[in-house]
Amino acid sequence: MDWRTTARRTILDGRRARDGAWGRDPSGSPRVEPTALALLALTRDDDSPAARSIAVQACDWMAGLQNPRGGLPLSAGLEESSWPTSFAILSWNVLDIHPEARVLARGWLLDSGSDEPSSAGEDPGGWPWVQGTFTWIEPTALALIALALEGEERHPRCLEAVAMIHERALNGGGWNAGNKAVFGRELRPQPTSTALALIALAVRGERSIVTSRAVDYLSDALKTIRSAASLGWGLIALRAWDAYPTEADVWLAQAHELCQERDQSPASLALLLLAASEAGTRLFLPTNSKSPPHEPIRDRR
Repeated sequence: MDWRTTARRTILDGRRARDGAWGRDPSGSPRVEPTALALLALTRDDDSPAARSIAVQACDWMAGLQNPRGGLPLSAGLEESSWPTSFAILSWNVLDIHPEARVLARGWLLDSGSDEPSSAGEDPGGWPWVQGTFTWIEPTALALIALALEGEERHPRCLEAVAMIHERALNGGGWNAGNKAVFGRELRPQPTSTALALIALAVRGERSIVTSRAVDYLSDALKTIRSAASLGWGLIALRAWDAYPTEADVWLAQAHELCQERDQSPASLALLLLAASEAGTRLFLPTNSKSPPHEPIRDRR
């Protein structure tokens, strides 16, 4: 049996019958992030009524978590809105439902941010994991992806966040999760942070030395990475920049095998499925976005 079929069945088996949502693992309480990724993976290239019904129920569950200001918490039972709001916007946008919830969530993201800079004298620019704390690359990238789908990529708030991502790019290529250096020493790039930053920048279609170095770093790093989250996001990013490796199918199958042994997380399996098809990458990009073909820096003359 093809690994994609097995992964899809595992995701469906982990769905909560009562609310149609997913948790971080088959026995965990429902959360926004795994629910969003699972519903996107199940509908990425399946437009059947059954698939849409499952996705709509999951989107309805997320809408039920939204607070009056528009943000969403990590899961039911929590009150503080945070970064999963971006995943809700993404899900509602892809299915083209809950327009009023999307407007509220969009407004919450554009109004929210960090109350403190991440280092002395630095404009925070992006979004934090937890409100009122420092900004980080991954929640910033997720917010930019969601807002771009909603047509807000030119909003001043988004332009500030894009500038922050460029500012924190590592000289050797890619991004760390937070700042680029600590105590004067440049940090190492992280594949998931780099991938999400690249997806967020792909919507603009503007190649630069920053994006070229990041694509080169990620292309090399993924050769030895079989973590589902890092590989999944990484391949989605490389496809967005027209640099999808020919060996990707083998890597995805290997990552799925490891998931069967260690990690039955719906989010992990969903990311592998999303990375396996061009349709999966298109979900994260506006229909009019087009990144120029990637030319590796090391091959230039």
